[in-house]
Amino acid sequence: MDLSPSQRRFLAFGVRSWVYSGDRPGTPVIAAFPPPVDDVPSWGRRIADTLDRGDELPRADLERALFATELAFASQHLRGGPARLGFPDRDAITLLRDLQLQVHHGLSASVHEAAWTPMRADETDAVWDRFDSRFAFRPSIYDIHWPGITEPTPSVTFDLSGLDDAPAWARTPETPPAAALSARIDALDAMALLAFTEIVPDGARMAVLDWQHRCHWFRPDLQAHRGGPWTQSVCPDGDYYIFLTEDLAAGTFGHPWERTLCVFGEPLMTTLVPLLTGWLPITRDHR
Repeated sequence: MDLSPSQRRFLAFGVRSWVYSGDRPGTPVIAAFPPPVDDVPSWGRRIADTLDRGDELPRADLERALFATELAFASQHLRGGPARLGFPDRDAITLLRDLQLQVHHGLSASVHEAAWTPMRADETDAVWDRFDSRFAFRPSIYDIHWPGITEPTPSVTFDLSGLDDAPAWARTPETPPAAALSARIDALDAMALLAFTEIVPDGARMAVLDWQHRCHWFRPDLQAHRGGPWTQSVCPDGDYYIFLTEDLAAGTFGHPWERTLCVFGEPLMTTLVPLLTGWLPITRDHR
């Protein structure tokens, strides 16, 4: 059975989440799928690796993988939190239902590609290595080490500190500070998305890095088409948030301690920079 890249990534994360959950609910059922398996954890790790490689799964292993993913999704929700399968819940639910229709009912479900797809560990390491090499990344809370990267030419770095201060017209009992800040972050993300859709072709992706947290592949075209919450904002919130074209030629670098956003690369000089210039103060200009 043909699986989309998002379906493969979703099942791989689901199986790994189930294997490392500790209690592994449903183990006897998964082990009993014909042909039975003796070492279920080893089976799970092998199947997740097979999905990552893009190799075809036998029918029994596909059914086991789907069941393990269903269990991981349900058990994490029952514990009172979102299912940590690497995808936003809305995408996870759609992917899960499409797989159920295909595997259990033989129906041809619409192929759903997610706007935000979690990176594998090897992908994360590879992108971070390239980023470190290109930009000399130096994380630090001390200003002696700022701006945190070697800012390239061309680039413009904007001051984000003003986002925390609500304008006079917004200081009302009906507009809590947190709501006003959230609205300004949403506006910043909307401007970034408008620029990203201009410079990234439909079907192409960006790398989104989150310092010491899960990183993602991001499809600006799908985010613009579907809307909905962002898995990660361009505005840094306690960690370094980095958006990169795959060739690292353009992107943004959000510094959480300096409270700045570096916009770099020639394509963004004519798309994102003009949008932000009328709103945010410029800290450094390398045009």
